[in-house]
Amino acid sequence: MSEGGSEKAPDDPLGSAYQALKGDDPLIQNVKQHIWRRLWVRDNVEAWITSTDLPALSKYLHRALPQGDVELLEEIKMVAEKFSNSPHAFFIIGLVNERLERCHSMNVDLVNQQSTVTSSSFASSEVLKMRQTAAKTRENYNGQLCAGVKRFGGDWLAGTPDLPGETTLLPPKTHCQLEVWMQPERPDGAWSDKLLIETGREEDWVNFSFEVDCATLHFPYGRKSLRFHRRKKSDSVIFDFVTPKNKGEHLLYVHAFQDPALVKSLLVILKVAAPGHGIAPH
Repeated sequence: MSEGGSEKAPDDPLGSAYQALKGDDPLIQNVKQHIWRRLWVRDNVEAWITSTDLPALSKYLHRALPQGDVELLEEIKMVAEKFSNSPHAFFIIGLVNERLERCHSMNVDLVNQQSTVTSSSFASSEVLKMRQTAAKTRENYNGQLCAGVKRFGGDWLAGTPDLPGETTLLPPKTHCQLEVWMQPERPDGAWSDKLLIETGREEDWVNFSFEVDCATLHFPYGRKSLRFHRRKKSDSVIFDFVTPKNKGEHLLYVHAFQDPALVKSLLVILKVAAPGHGIAPH
């Protein structure tokens, strides 16, 4: 949406309010800018959630989401939460929570300088509440959220140096297990992403829970938990699934929680080979 705003819809009170504000008075311009930011969030979050090109969207969101604007990040999160049944929404919320964590831990300027005094004061008080809550419920961690695939009860199929997850083809019609674990350093070959929490308690033993979300493959519902020493590799939690009979790619999210907050979403792309093929990097 451009600064000038698009033509308002009849049932769009926010757009109507934006169009109704006229004049060069600084207060009016300030309010108009605030409404424009809300319109930008609403329109873009809805577009992100309905996107069909998830790998490209994932890379784009890492660049598009603001780094230090807590007010805008909170607005994005609030809109995304309205689409709670969408895997895309969970991914956006996880990225926003990660950016908020970074803002808080670095003690950056937590409120955009163009905000009004009232909204800035409100945002600052909300940030303080969030930091106090996080300090009570979170445990600090600096490491990697990791995933790989094994044959049910057997050997690795993807996620090792010899069978890298991003390029290895899984065999069709095979009972598999998605293994999820945490470790301090980035693993070679596995799907992984950095997970950093710095606003919680300093504990040697940390607790996380995990869910898997996929629109095209069936994974068991519910969360599975791990408790482990933060400086060591954790045990694994396992999610059973069966690869389909046809060749294709299947996108899934591994959501990591420190209750009650979603702290990371790892995007995993499972590549299934045609019948008679598989277990071959390409």
